[in-house]
This record gives sequence, structure tokens and C-alpha cells, in this order.
Amino acid sequence: VRTGADRSRSNEAIEAFQAYLAVEISPTEKIKEQLILAGMLADVNESDQALAEYEKVLAAAPTNVDALAGAGFTLINIGYNNGEDKTKFQLGANYLQKFVDLAPDTHRDKAAAKETIETLKKSYKITPQKIK
Repeated sequence: VRTGADRSRSNEAIEAFQAYLAVEISPTEKIKEQLILAGMLADVNESDQALAEYEKVLAAAPTNVDALAGAGFTLINIGYNNGEDKTKFQLGANYLQKFVDLAPDTHRDKAAAKETIETLKKSYKITPQKIK
């Protein structure tokens, strides 16, 4: 699914990951796998399901930078898909700002997150709010 080699089997891969997560007992491994599942869901345009997985990770690990970035970008995507929904943009900006505040400068998504926040500020007057 992640490589795009055979998207026709994405439902099977998602179901397999969900079955695995149901029996995984290691919290650390579960978080890693939930992030992979969320990414797979986002890759096949299942944004609502992807967001739910990112939020599960954040419930267990509120400062997980990959989940913060994933949730933020996914909410922005949902906002665009819902006719420029400013509520989704605001929530996405909030997550992305927390990500920017916590992530190391070397994180692969940091520059894109900063750019997205600036675009939201200029184009939609969205200013990130602090989230807990």
C-alpha cells in the first residue's frame, strides 16, 4: 500500500494491520504500527480513518511528533476536501504548531508544516492555538 505497487489490495492490508493491533500487547510497538496504519489510510484517501488512528496514538502519547504532524496534515486535507472548512484548517494548524514546537529541526516534515501554517495564516487568517 505505502509503495503504491498494488493499491487494489489496500483493504486487505488495512484489515491485517487492524487485526494485528487488536492483539499487540507492547504499547511501544502498538504506537509504531498505528502510525503505519494511519499513513496507509491517508495514502488511500481514507482521511477520517487516518485521523482516528493518529488520535489514538496521541491519546497514548500526546507529544508523539509523527502523530501530531500526521493529524495536522490530515485535518488540512479534510478541510480542503470539505470545501475549505476553516474549522478543520484551525484544528490542523493547532496540531501542526504543536508539532513544530516539539519536533527537531531535522524532522522530515518540519519545513512543510511551517509552510502550511504560513499559508493558512495568509490565505485564511488562521492562527494556530495552543493545544494541550
